[in-house]
Amino acid sequence: MQNRCLMKRILFAIPDGSDPFAAGDECNEGSVLRLVRERSFDRIVLLGLPGYRLSVTLTERAFAVRFPKKAVQSYALGIPSLSYKGVFNGLKKVLEVETSDLQAKDRLTFLLPSAAEDPILDCLLLLSLSLPQKVEVCQAETPTDAWVQQAFQTEEDAFEWHDAATDKDEDKTFLSAKQLDFLYRTWDQNKAFCLKTRDAAQEKAVSRAMHLYCSTSGSPYRDVDCADIPENVSNELLWGYNAETDGKTFVRDGLLMKQDANLSLSGFDALSEVLKSNITAFLSKSDRHFMAVSTTEDEFLQIPTLALPN
Repeated sequence: MQNRCLMKRILFAIPDGSDPFAAGDECNEGSVLRLVRERSFDRIVLLGLPGYRLSVTLTERAFAVRFPKKAVQSYALGIPSLSYKGVFNGLKKVLEVETSDLQAKDRLTFLLPSAAEDPILDCLLLLSLSLPQKVEVCQAETPTDAWVQQAFQTEEDAFEWHDAATDKDEDKTFLSAKQLDFLYRTWDQNKAFCLKTRDAAQEKAVSRAMHLYCSTSGSPYRDVDCADIPENVSNELLWGYNAETDGKTFVRDGLLMKQDANLSLSGFDALSEVLKSNITAFLSKSDRHFMAVSTTEDEFLQIPTLALPN
């Protein structure tokens, strides 16, 4: 008889509405608790991310009581928001630790929240491409109304969750009337240009102003934060990629390719010179209107550079 221990099965889960500590035995299909009951895992790794209101430490204790013979480990990733760079680097560190003792024949299962946002799915898929183990990606069902009522017992709880998922600095930056007038006139009169700003705070203000301006004019618009793109997977995130997992094929559009919308590329100076050149060459050949926002001036760009006035 073959020894099952020859192949290890590891579950990596980001529980939210299916958190067994919050939901008790009334679990949703695809929840962490139900998946552990239905399958045999040698190790369970619980990941806490901002915006998913749970305590992975409490969840770990609940699992220790229910499944005393299983190895359970929890990580609360110390990132302020669901940024691509933060999620990618945080998950990479966890995977390096948790897969260091595994062999190629072992199997990994990733259980995502019911409404996993793009940074979570993209970062897990891109990291899984470099793993020698066979990978399966599952997704939990939508949380029930009963769980939502139980999870947010008070209005204060709901506000606490909202604050954790919101950029607290977004109301600290603004543009003057003179700067707004310059920005809008430049946008209307140029198909492609680079806008040089004083600092990252002005970059945020420019992005927010353009969202408002384009929404009122009814023109499609998209902002890409280049400073939030991990360097080692920048091509995949910008241009798109395919990921083969156990029984599934994920075709992911790049941030530049998701829709035929006008673009602003904030934090443009965070990209390599080659990548900046490739992006401007590609977008210059399209009918899309785009603006690169940077705190430095690049004399080799194929588009004119204009400075935001003081």
